[in-house]
Amino acid sequence: MYQFPEVAEFERIAIRSCVEARHYGNAVFNRIRIDQSYNLIKQEIRRNYSSNDHLKLKCLAKLDKVCVKYQTKMTNDHFLDTVTSDSKQRRDNAELREDHNRLRKDFNIDRYTRLFNQVVSFLLQALGLGSLGTWLLHVLGLDSLLTWLFHDRLLNDRLDWNLLRTFRVIGQELSISRAAARLHLTQPAVSQALKRLEEQLGRQLIARRGPRFVLTEMGEQLFQLAGEVYGQMSQIGGLLEQPADEVVGKVRLLMISRIVSERFDNFLADFHRQRPRVELEIDVMRSSDIVAALQEKTATAGLSLTRRAQPRLEQRLFLRQRYAFFCGKHHALFGQAEGDLQRENFVSFTSDQIGGMLSPLTIFRDLQGFAGRIVASSPSLEEVRRLVIAGFGIGCLPEHVVAPDVEAGLLWKLPPQEGIADVDIHLLWNKEQRFSLAEEVFIEALQQSLG
Repeated sequence: MYQFPEVAEFERIAIRSCVEARHYGNAVFNRIRIDQSYNLIKQEIRRNYSSNDHLKLKCLAKLDKVCVKYQTKMTNDHFLDTVTSDSKQRRDNAELREDHNRLRKDFNIDRYTRLFNQVVSFLLQALGLGSLGTWLLHVLGLDSLLTWLFHDRLLNDRLDWNLLRTFRVIGQELSISRAAARLHLTQPAVSQALKRLEEQLGRQLIARRGPRFVLTEMGEQLFQLAGEVYGQMSQIGGLLEQPADEVVGKVRLLMISRIVSERFDNFLADFHRQRPRVELEIDVMRSSDIVAALQEKTATAGLSLTRRAQPRLEQRLFLRQRYAFFCGKHHALFGQAEGDLQRENFVSFTSDQIGGMLSPLTIFRDLQGFAGRIVASSPSLEEVRRLVIAGFGIGCLPEHVVAPDVEAGLLWKLPPQEGIADVDIHLLWNKEQRFSLAEEVFIEALQQSLG
């Protein structure tokens, strides 16, 4: 069976959340943490398996199954007791392993120290210094040089940083019971943590005076150092508040062909500058295909023609286009101020029919009594433009899109000069879809650019 490390990581987080919910009674907080972890790992799965849809879907299904499992079992006391017991056993085993490793390192230090002293003694004997040299070595403190060297180098590896956090709270409260309440731990656990820290450092950190205690000189220095470490760790929160560093992902945008909008071009430039780690994929489709894809939740958003509100889709007006009649330079009406259009053949969009996305164009032709036949058609604006320029017939095109062609002498605007109909392009997205952070940021930014 294929193993997914992302699902295994989420399961570890879920188990830890269940244990903490049982210990401290903060089930609501831990449910939120499971949901947040679920969203983050889901994004990671989409990035890691973007090139393999089969593995991506399989991994997401496994993730959903694990999430439901632990959200359900968080409310089961028997399960939580079992997990807590297992977790406690693992912690006890980890402490035993840590003590074993510490003793082994201490044994190695003693062994290397004895070897160092034996080598030095041999050299002193060879030089004829004998016992006098050994005494001088002891007076100068060189006999403990290796012990000091190895101890300092291994301390960073042996020191449990969680013990520093516990000691900082003890130093602030000057009470084991109050420190335990603040850390949501038992008093024996806090006392044991203090004892382990003193053993690792080889120094006494508190001096008891009856029911109270004070920090020793070493304890005061360590308390200041622990505060500095805590301050450095607190800066991580500031890093996490920078959204630009976090927004990583892929946005899939569906568009109809040949959308000409300087405002949209400027938005894309600004968005890429602010979110350089967001990958954008743009697919050109027919309006009906865009609507269907968004309803199936296979894309982030779409820029499409739509005549009425679509089920489950939110929409915002993106661009209003004014359509007019045009002919190409090879057509008989090219360059003429007036002409009878009612019997001219048409180049049409495939959606230019009653009930279609461009049905206002069809309604206008019917009301004006146009009797010409449709000689060519395409769902693409670019191809309709090509056929009109080639002289197949007259066609309805967006004025602002073909304005450069009119200036270049490729197209000629036909009456009526005010145009025939307005057709709107809308920004569409599925309100029931669960978006990634990158997708949410993109849709929100695009909406803001629309004003």
